[in-house]
Amino acid sequence: MHLKKCLNDPASYYSKVSIIQQNVFMFSDTLKNNICLYSECGEEELNEALRQSGLIQVVEKLPKGVDTIVGEGEVELSGGERQRIAIARALIKKAEVLLIDEATAALDKVTASDIERTLINLDATVLAVTHKLDPEILKKYDEIFVMRDGEIIERGTLDELLEKRGYFYYMYNYGIDEKEKIETVEETA
Repeated sequence: MHLKKCLNDPASYYSKVSIIQQNVFMFSDTLKNNICLYSECGEEELNEALRQSGLIQVVEKLPKGVDTIVGEGEVELSGGERQRIAIARALIKKAEVLLIDEATAALDKVTASDIERTLINLDATVLAVTHKLDPEILKKYDEIFVMRDGEIIERGTLDELLEKRGYFYYMYNYGIDEKEKIETVEETA
């Protein structure tokens, strides 16, 4: 479907795009309905989304599994569990474009890396906002855009950005504070 038609037809646009954000809205309903968002999804499809999003262990601990009522005033879920639900939603939807905003920020490093690998390997265009500079994940991206003060200041693959020895290089190797200290020293010299 052409972009122009998608933009003129919001239903078409929303069927092709999925967003995974840090703050995840939860309905006071079953875990299954919170993942499938009240649309039909088969048991096999749901189980695969649970596995890929790292929710299997969570489901096993719930009193009624995927039929447990979750949300405000019900079974409370951690921030990391809520993020996994958002990831499972995106996996169920099978969107062509996946927008990720710090989707694994509340997860431990191992789980976050596993889920990020899953998301990157989907048959979709993935646009991810992250502050995590994990080389194994960054190598998988076709292009990295480096932003500072709301503007793109560098772009390229991980290797290209490291070769440039610019802002990204210092963030990657020393952390953002170190780059700012280096710039301050250079300005005063």
